[in-house]
Amino acid sequence: MMEVKTMKMIKLFSKLVLFSLSAVVLILNVPVLYAADSCSEGYQIGSSAKTVDCFNPCKAALTSGQTLFVPTKTQAEWDAFRSHYPSGVTLNMCYDVILNSATGASCNNYCASQEKSWWKCVSVGTDSSGTNNRMKLNAFCFEASLITCDIPMAPNGASCGGIATQWTYCRCQGE
Repeated sequence: MMEVKTMKMIKLFSKLVLFSLSAVVLILNVPVLYAADSCSEGYQIGSSAKTVDCFNPCKAALTSGQTLFVPTKTQAEWDAFRSHYPSGVTLNMCYDVILNSATGASCNNYCASQEKSWWKCVSVGTDSSGTNNRMKLNAFCFEASLITCDIPMAPNGASCGGIATQWTYCRCQGE
């Protein structure tokens, strides 16, 4: 009688081990899911802004709490998403603020000469966001106001705050 019970226990234990091993094999064979985060795969966006800079125009996309996929494999996919994005999604223009220091170029030209050649200057300034319409002129750090994206930052051999003058920050943005 004891032998029969022992045999049943061994069979039960063997089945349990086999079941456990099968479960481990299944788990290991499940592909790992990850958030898309590239131009070639697309982007997963949520409530924090994600810059989608694959095609012109660049956009900063965010949602009101939902998580969704933004297709960016081709310009056509990106254009279709921009034309028909879901409610709760906000698309804002991307921008970059670039120091234009004694280059001889206007911010219009300087923005267009950057890596993203379709970018244009939308504002200038000595503030970190490039929006106060000012430039530093000379070693005395004199500021000129009411400047525009068209004014070249001519080199004059001086510096202000360790930056060669004339200088301003160009706020460059996708068209």
